[in-house]
Amino acid sequence: LYSSAASDVYKRQITGCTSGTGLALAQGLATHGADIIMLNRPSSRATAAAEKVKEASTRGDVTHVDCDFMSLSSVRAAGAELNEIGKPIDVLVNNAGVMLMPDEATEDGFDVQMQVNHLSQFLLTSLAWPLLRSAAVQNGQARVVNHSSEARTMVTGDGRIQERYYLSLIHISEPTRPRL
Repeated sequence: LYSSAASDVYKRQITGCTSGTGLALAQGLATHGADIIMLNRPSSRATAAAEKVKEASTRGDVTHVDCDFMSLSSVRAAGAELNEIGKPIDVLVNNAGVMLMPDEATEDGFDVQMQVNHLSQFLLTSLAWPLLRSAAVQNGQARVVNHSSEARTMVTGDGRIQERYYLSLIHISEPTRPRL
């Protein structure tokens, strides 16, 4: 992700970059002159993070697009906005994630952790695919980086986190599942 390519002002798109590794990556790429599209839930943290990345930017453009992975309609709206912007995306970093969430469903009917950590990332990737393909045609390559963790293997007090995690996969495959 850090290379002379960043100095050619390639587009990097990063989800979940209000803090931690996502913010560090956005700032680091901005210092190398890359254009950054930050996709975060609308919040004061997202606004502050975008300002930090803009301050770190040496010459690239920093854009924020609202995208809440707990809502598939928000992901679709973000995908539409990216396609409206229309600039090729050389690297999509799916960094947004949650862990140890209560056993609740999103507005779309999926387990929160399953939707945020997987389904929304795949939906966003599919919506951004024309922009990734365009970058690959122009530059000979484009990349999707899915950043994950081992949190799914941790055991909670009830010892059921892994069971709950995989049960959400089973529920998705049921005929009455919500549609992506």
